[in-house]
Amino acid sequence: MADGWYMVIHGRHEYTDAEAEKLSRGARAVVCVVEDHVMYSKASEWRDGREIWSITRDPEQDGEDDKRHLKATGELPEVFEPIRKQRMAEEQQENDHEVDYLYSVPNDVASKIVGARYDSEDLKVEILIRRSLLQALFGG
Repeated sequence: MADGWYMVIHGRHEYTDAEAEKLSRGARAVVCVVEDHVMYSKASEWRDGREIWSITRDPEQDGEDDKRHLKATGELPEVFEPIRKQRMAEEQQENDHEVDYLYSVPNDVASKIVGARYDSEDLKVEILIRRSLLQALFGG
């Protein structure tokens, strides 16, 4: 990918902190989780085994007052606030709350940093490790 980034497609579960810590040893890693079916998303940056920042959109944390939950912690990147403001403005314009604009914030931030989106039609990937037929059929 651009600027020397690699995209690692992880299995069918959210990455653990231990996995992100290991992946980032001696390096910088931006990790992202997207669960469309439940509208959950998370992105974080790790450097040398330490989490620098994390942004999570978890609809299960939404308030009773119909206010959407977006948790952001750590040393947030400069791109976070403009993206959050833009998505909040879109959210406020959408009166019926049919569309969850905050769901896109973690992935928008991660994409801005690494220069590519996981769901981009223009993304060119090279498969470095293939799963065996048994792994494909039975997981793993």
